[in-house]
Amino acid sequence: MSSQLLALQQSPLFQKIAPIWPILKYFLAAYLTWKVYSRLVTYLHRGPKDFHQLLAQAKPRNKKIAIVGSGLSGIAAIKNCLAYGIEPVCFESDSQIGGFWRYKDEEKTFSVYRSTHIDTQRDQNSYGDRPYHVSKPPVLHNREIYQYLLDNVKEFNLEKYIHFQAEVTWVTPHQLAENGKWTWKVTWKSTRPPPGEGKIPESAEQTEIFDGVLVCTGRHGGGGYIPPIPGLQDFKNLALHSSMYKHPEKHNLVGKRVVVVGVGNSGIDIVTELAQYAAKTYLVSRSGAWIFKSKGGNKVWTTEWSPPNRISMLLSQRLPWWQQSALAEKFIFATQGQSILDKHGLKPQHRFAQQHLLVTGLHDPDHSLHALLEQGKIIVKKGIEKFTTNSIVFSNEDEKETEIDGIIFATGYRQAVDFIDPKVVDFRYEREGNDNPLFQGIFPINEYNTLGFINFVQSWSFLCAELQCRVFLTALTNEIKLPSIQEQQKHCEETRQALCARYMDRQQLRAQHGIGIKYYDELADIIGCRPSLWKLLTERPTPIWHAFFLPPQAMIYRLTGPGRIESAEKWLNDLYQETFYGINPLTGKKKPGPSLKSSLLWYVWQAYVMSLMIKAWFKGELLGRHLRDELEVNLRYAAKDQIPHSLQIGKDSSDVQHLKVATNAKVKRVNKD
Repeated sequence: MSSQLLALQQSPLFQKIAPIWPILKYFLAAYLTWKVYSRLVTYLHRGPKDFHQLLAQAKPRNKKIAIVGSGLSGIAAIKNCLAYGIEPVCFESDSQIGGFWRYKDEEKTFSVYRSTHIDTQRDQNSYGDRPYHVSKPPVLHNREIYQYLLDNVKEFNLEKYIHFQAEVTWVTPHQLAENGKWTWKVTWKSTRPPPGEGKIPESAEQTEIFDGVLVCTGRHGGGGYIPPIPGLQDFKNLALHSSMYKHPEKHNLVGKRVVVVGVGNSGIDIVTELAQYAAKTYLVSRSGAWIFKSKGGNKVWTTEWSPPNRISMLLSQRLPWWQQSALAEKFIFATQGQSILDKHGLKPQHRFAQQHLLVTGLHDPDHSLHALLEQGKIIVKKGIEKFTTNSIVFSNEDEKETEIDGIIFATGYRQAVDFIDPKVVDFRYEREGNDNPLFQGIFPINEYNTLGFINFVQSWSFLCAELQCRVFLTALTNEIKLPSIQEQQKHCEETRQALCARYMDRQQLRAQHGIGIKYYDELADIIGCRPSLWKLLTERPTPIWHAFFLPPQAMIYRLTGPGRIESAEKWLNDLYQETFYGINPLTGKKKPGPSLKSSLLWYVWQAYVMSLMIKAWFKGELLGRHLRDELEVNLRYAAKDQIPHSLQIGKDSSDVQHLKVATNAKVKRVNKD
């Protein structure tokens, strides 16, 4: 042994490290200590291997939950009910799962349009227990979203919990149980004719009692919103909401004159598609917009950069929104062709962070809004004065009538559920305003907290659905106690006012809770699964890097706390390796990993953001971790802002109030069938 040790000491390698060995041995000891500590802590806090094992270990609780809808929110609700040992009973009015994300080609049916692609990166659109396969493209088509939902139903055998062609018509409180929680009377009817008959019997209604109800019809389920514009009722040509738009051929719009109203992501998608087929295409936008021009998500997210990671969002969202706007306007939009939009009539009247994030060219970079405007294929108009039988009068055009063959309203949706007893919460379509009167966007603010609403806020849909379901079920099973009704009301009002003091006065911008990491971390705090640095260090140290340096996604909230899954760490590591070191599907070659240049630029950028945070702290403008922490700062800015804000709860936005007076009309539902 001594001769071997002597030989080692005389080796060239040892001679090279000998001078630094006194220091190196401490680093080596620290590394070994960290490895032992990490493995020990991970073992002591280990959870189920995967979601299958989590379901197998769930203890039955003798409770039954009604779930309305089997779209992405409904599927999340069924899975999480089973994970909490609760029996789910899902009512789906359609004959298949998928909800709004299942494309339906029939006219006057409610669904995504044929060309719809998701506008966020692939891995932000999955549940925390089942990632997409790495072979899937970064930008997903609606078929792939629908197939993902089908795969979940098949893998976890969920179809047996779903009643198809079963329409819920009324939900009302039943009685106060001994545990102090309300049970619910759910009335539903079958929309499936009996065998051999073509007519549904009128006596098909049934009533069942449940321990709780989860409304999973989502923010699109209440129906599309069409503003009451003078003369619209007399217009004889095609007029439909974007929720019923399919494709140009379906609506006989090839070679026709078409108007698209609204510059949201749907409006941008539809107008850029129609402009390739129609004879003339108009885009109506009152306020202009900041629109990010993508070179194509499948290229950019594969070869150039990944979406912002969690640590970047945690830092930047502590800055006041106007500083976030200034950064985006100076460093992104100045080089992304915003001048083209301004030139063609889309110059925004507001700041970047006062609108929803808009993008063009994500799945079809050759036909971006910028390119089609420059080619003269899209003409921007500032507003609509009125309609005639087959014409439209645009604003500021001296009553000039322009003949058109069709108009598509991409004007958003109403947060509405007509089958809920309004004494519990008023979500009627016809109510004034479009507010979300719910604690954390989930619970009615009263004693009826065994009723929950899933994805009724603007959100990253999959992550929101999963965390909201987990919060609801954690409260239902008494693992947490909700704040008092007074505290819930205060929280709801402060969150609502903080958001509305920032965003433009628009019906669709009153529930922007889920556009950022703060909302999800707050939900995770309630559950006890927020992957904070301290929680990771004390429960699961090994995935710290991935928890902060990958984009926010549901898997990150499966690393620690209740609902922990051991396989989440492996999935995140696989995702990290595939993102930076996997095979590039465009070239077939292995990715080289983050370049030194991009890494240095990232650190320089974060240092710059942190310097802005220090400056904001000195000025008393550094924001807290929660949305409502922004209230005081946002109100201070809104008081001197040049654009209106929706600061009256339960009131229509100023533009809707004006239209109602001009037309003496009420808000009318866009039929879904």
